Amino acid sequence: TSGPYQERWDFFLEELRRLEPQILCLQEVWGEGLPEQIKKNLNTKYFAASYEPGLVILTQYPILSQRISQYKVRSAVENYDRRLLIVRLKIGAQKLTIANTHWSWKPEDSETRSRQAEEMLQAIEEMSGPALLAGDFNDVPESPAIQKIKRAGYQDLFQLIHPAERGLTWDNTHPFVQTHEVKLPDRRIDFLFLDRTFLRAHPVDTCAGVFNRPSAHGIYRDRAMANGDLP
Repeated sequence: TSGPYQERWDFFLEELRRLEPQILCLQEVWGEGLPEQIKKNLNTKYFAASYEPGLVILTQYPILSQRISQYKVRSAVENYDRRLLIVRLKIGAQKLTIANTHWSWKPEDSETRSRQAEEMLQAIEEMSGPALLAGDFNDVPESPAIQKIKRAGYQDLFQLIHPAERGLTWDNTHPFVQTHEVKLPDRRIDFLFLDRTFLRAHPVDTCAGVFNRPSAHGIYRDRAMANGDLP
């Protein structure tokens, strides 16, 4: 809610209309206001949310099932219940699991995030079939938690398309990042991971940072990632 919130909200909706996402995963959304505005502005007929941890998925595709998992591991340095929102989508003849999450954020919480990665992978395995993992993982590509996801058979889509780029999603040139209570280095902490087996059958040719430039009036939104078309 830092900065000119209504202007940032309006800019976000304007950019979404331009991008026309087929699947949208949001974090830190604690209420129905923004999702309702998105549904009015986009053709996102289907919707799943867990507002207490701030997780929302909006999609053009039918949701066959949904599940909310609370992580058993709790950070010793934050008073917050972290959760995982999972939906099963029907995309044509294909079924695809979408997992949206937001992990513990403090730099000293690396071990917590590593255990959250293990719990997330176990929950996805129970769903069976291919999965797309999305969210604010609050960790960097070389971290133990992110490496566990890769070893489990998932491809970091941004790294696949832009192997030589950092792809910052926490960037200290962003004016509203500068007001954060803890000074953190520039880094990429938001990811899209896709099951490698599914990826071989359905290649992704585009993955890009979005909402990482100001509007004509100098208004910024928070960072997000957008992947290429799914079948």
